[in-house]
Amino acid sequence: MKKVIHFESIDSTNTYLKMKYEHFDDFQIISADHQTEGRGRL
Repeated sequence: MKKVIHFESIDSTNTYLKMKYEHFDDFQIISADHQTEGRGRL
């Protein structure tokens, strides 16, 4: 089962996933309303 992790604000969703991926049992969806250091694309 996929787990969705949502943040109102985070530095970078990619950075979070890179730091935490070893703790995830299955594919995760990471989302955020606002990234302070992200390089998101529109």
